[in-house]
Amino acid sequence: MDDNPTEWFQSKILELEDDLKKQEVLLELKSVVMNSENSVLYGIAQQVSLHQNDIEVICIIIYELLKQLTPQELLKKYSDEIDDTLKHNSNDVKKIGLKLLEKSITDETIEYLIKSHILLFINVIECLAISERSTAQCAISALIKLGSNLKGLETLYSELLCQKLQKVMSKNDISRFRVYEIVVGVSEISSEHLSASTFLLKYLVSDVYSSDLLKQLNAFEILSNLAKTNHGLNYLVECNVVQKLVNKLLYINEEPLSYMLLPGLIEFFGNICIQQPESFVKEYPQVMSLLFNSLNTDDQIVIGVIIITVGKLGSTCSGRNVLIQFPEQMNGFFKKCSEFLSTKSDITISVLKTFGELLKNIEGNSECNEVTESWLNAMDSDAFDNITSLAKFPFPEFKLAALSFLLSITTHQWGVVKLCNSPGMIEFLLDRSSEIDKDCKQMKYDIICNIVQCKNVEQFLVPEVLQSLMEFVQEGPFHVPLEVELSTEGAT
Repeated sequence: MDDNPTEWFQSKILELEDDLKKQEVLLELKSVVMNSENSVLYGIAQQVSLHQNDIEVICIIIYELLKQLTPQELLKKYSDEIDDTLKHNSNDVKKIGLKLLEKSITDETIEYLIKSHILLFINVIECLAISERSTAQCAISALIKLGSNLKGLETLYSELLCQKLQKVMSKNDISRFRVYEIVVGVSEISSEHLSASTFLLKYLVSDVYSSDLLKQLNAFEILSNLAKTNHGLNYLVECNVVQKLVNKLLYINEEPLSYMLLPGLIEFFGNICIQQPESFVKEYPQVMSLLFNSLNTDDQIVIGVIIITVGKLGSTCSGRNVLIQFPEQMNGFFKKCSEFLSTKSDITISVLKTFGELLKNIEGNSECNEVTESWLNAMDSDAFDNITSLAKFPFPEFKLAALSFLLSITTHQWGVVKLCNSPGMIEFLLDRSSEIDKDCKQMKYDIICNIVQCKNVEQFLVPEVLQSLMEFVQEGPFHVPLEVELSTEGAT
């Protein structure tokens, strides 16, 4: 670096636009940044003229360098600089400071942070009011990390920081709900953390009953996360939140515009049912009935939430046992949802993923597994052909979802038989040249492994085909046939 570090730094930033030089310049910048005094770097930061793209690049460089340091080294060398980033005009710069601060919060550093740098967290809380979501999310993550430690929890809810949190909450609804995200994120950790948070949780609970529908929706979404934990669910039951929301769900059609709340309510109760399926269905059977009945709507958002919710519920043994109690509704669910397999939309992917969760073999539970074939048979008559067509579809997202479904059913003997009897599917699975995507190659390989390992597979596959499948397995998922290698070399 020459006598004028600012000019040198500016020239190097311009050189980053040359892709051929980029790696060399980055290494040079790294060497300078790591070996320069803080005062020199600060002077450069104050004087250098940067465009927004330049700032983004420099932020990436600085973060990649400094994240290599231990939390103790970060705080010892750069605590003042981290504080400066939090007050910077650029959100990209703020994000560096927030990420580095979060990294520096550990059980070993917490006492030092609280004793020597508590004012850092005042500036972090200020970042919650920034309009840009990604920067505010970094602040949320850092404050949840602080609250995860019991000493940090005491600091987070100290008079100094709590006053600042409440001041930010009063600015607008966006800031208010960001504080709620922190409170719920901390409360999820343990019952002790939840107990410490109740004085702020009560404000979130009150927003569940707000006359503002958007506030209600946001409150449902955040409380859904709390309902995923046993201690969080117990708190919501004790506060009578669950019963009040059950009533709201059951009478949702009687209030103008309340139908807008249905997706949020379904997601909320879905999380509760996933957490405690058997006790929930016993306590609130009418909620499950309403869940299935809501599939008859034309609202794609509601249908999408129901599909995902049922899939999550059926992914566990206890959840699937609950679904078995609703045979007629589940047959209707498979029939209705399979109609979306011909649409090639986001819902198509959700249906494939959900069907895969519901039909996969749950080891050691014969009752759960026995019902799966009848569920598959409840699908629309064209459904399986549509799925195998999607497995050959050129777009990876659809292809992967379809292959994932096929992987799930081949955990059952009946699924292997059905797949093997589907015209052209064995040839498709064995054709390595049809796949470019690594995940698709792996998925095909896993399906073939399931087929080869299936009990009595020799009874429904001819020896030549079975031999080809076994050779495929031996070669591995990413084997390149010799003739392909030779033709590629010849082409070059």
